[in-house]
Amino acid sequence: MFGDILNLIIIPSISLLSWAFPRITAPLLCSYLITDCIRPIRRDKDIQIIFHHVATMPFIIQKSYTDPMGVLKLFIVLESSSYLLILGKVTGSKFIRNMSKFVWLLVRIFWINWFHWEYNFQFNMFFQVIKWLGYMWTLEIFKIKLNPCHVTHFAYNELIIMKGDWITSLLCLTMMIPSYIHHRYYEDKFWHKIDRNFVRIWILYCIWKFWDRCMVFRWHLLGVACVFPFITTPRRGWDNLIRLLPHMAMHMIAGRGLSLSLESLCFS
Repeated sequence: MFGDILNLIIIPSISLLSWAFPRITAPLLCSYLITDCIRPIRRDKDIQIIFHHVATMPFIIQKSYTDPMGVLKLFIVLESSSYLLILGKVTGSKFIRNMSKFVWLLVRIFWINWFHWEYNFQFNMFFQVIKWLGYMWTLEIFKIKLNPCHVTHFAYNELIIMKGDWITSLLCLTMMIPSYIHHRYYEDKFWHKIDRNFVRIWILYCIWKFWDRCMVFRWHLLGVACVFPFITTPRRGWDNLIRLLPHMAMHMIAGRGLSLSLESLCFS
């Protein structure tokens, strides 16, 4: 409870200070995120919040020097949804709790996608992870659970679907279905084989599509090299996050390589 009350004071204070002094936006926000990471880990949500903050800090550092007000706007709006959840929990107000759910859906599903296009962050993997963690927490309302590999896999797939032509987007969207099932039921050998075959088709398609863009091969090879030594790690739970990091890195590295290739294809 004390931590919740402290957040109710700190979040608006940091927002006002950053708004008044844009140059200190990155140090202030990162200091808050680092401090908020210092928490006892009692459940999956604690691990997810730490992972969210770790993904957020590079994004803030990267973007705050070119557009500190854009980063601050993102922080204020996203944290407003969290702020209302905390306020409802602290006060016990049914009205605030109901309003917080409405604001959460509005911000984490609809507003963030408008912001995505407005600020042209299509190819920022850290932003994608932040967005998909918001999706994940929203899906939990409907009893749909995502594990760490789901988050990073879907985050980069969305990049490809948004920027690719209709064939690339359709193939990528089709690949997401067996991938979700495989990462959900990771001990099932049948879905593991199905997912592997879809990945092989996808790689062959990328070789054909981006033959003259060797960047994609470098990123893919590096991603595979990262995950290969740890390929036997079966459990995909949040409590196994550290051991899953190479697998998640493969998703992000491969996605970044494909995004760069698609970008060069669009503007060549």
